[in-house]
Amino acid sequence: MLAEMFKLLILILALCPSAIDSSFQYFNMVEQWPGGYCQFHRCRRVPWPNDFTIHGLWPANHTGTVENCKKTGFAPIQDENKFKQLDSIWPDLDQPRPEYDTVGSRVLAQSFWGHEWKKHGTCSENMYNQTQYFDLAIKLKNRYNLLSILEQGGLSRGHSHELSDVNSTIWRTTHGTPDLKCLNDARVHRNVPVLQEIGICYRPSKNRSGQVSFSVINCPHSRTRTCYRGLGNGKIVFP
Repeated sequence: MLAEMFKLLILILALCPSAIDSSFQYFNMVEQWPGGYCQFHRCRRVPWPNDFTIHGLWPANHTGTVENCKKTGFAPIQDENKFKQLDSIWPDLDQPRPEYDTVGSRVLAQSFWGHEWKKHGTCSENMYNQTQYFDLAIKLKNRYNLLSILEQGGLSRGHSHELSDVNSTIWRTTHGTPDLKCLNDARVHRNVPVLQEIGICYRPSKNRSGQVSFSVINCPHSRTRTCYRGLGNGKIVFP
């Protein structure tokens, strides 16, 4: 009897996706809304992008984000097509739009990517080298169009919305509770919290052939509490 149960257990483990052997348990794909970020920061990227842009792809575990895991340096991206692709979806809003034919401008434009790689990306380096890390960020960014999700859910820009509506609208598409971050200031929107970032959390798993897939999960460490500050009374502004 025990032998049969042991065989059954082995079969179940073989058929189920395996957990990733890693120092982290999931990724938080954090995207920022320029219309919210730039109301509180002096953005030099003009005009502001009219879409959510990547802030970072953050490895994390159930105790929080893991950071500064290794001292691996950042190798500047030389491929022009990859540079332009990243600059489009992962721009540094605090810096001017780069001149692609100017070496100094290209180096400055990559300082944000270098910061994110060294602070966050190196914590997933046992799975992804630098090139693979940025490719994964592009892949996960393209999985969901957050702006379309919000607008198709009736959450229009320039208005305030119930925080619960924002959460449920995103959940209906992703089937995971997002990680929201808001900022508030008495001088901006009468101290009603302003939407700045949305994070979608992904758990990696391997199948029997070793292929890695990513499933959306409820973000374990949500910053949504920042959206209850100020005088919003459960509402936030989507500027």
